[in-house]
Amino acid sequence: MKPYRVPEKLCLEIDKQIKELKELGFIKESKSPMVSLIICVIKKDKTVRCVIDFCYVNKFTLPDAPGLPKVRN
Repeated sequence: MKPYRVPEKLCLEIDKQIKELKELGFIKESKSPMVSLIICVIKKDKTVRCVIDFCYVNKFTLPDAPGLPKVRN
């Protein structure tokens, strides 16, 4: 998939946040054919939040099987 366009002024902040998340062990590099695109949101206090768009991955995700019904005595 083509990545979303990111304003040039946000690129350094995105790189910083990705590096920090890798160091903390929250994310890791992958060679999976599945992709999730990054969207940058500028918050009211002018900080940048990177969020993930899971729409493509969700198309291939199977829902969990429903649980067993409750048995009443």
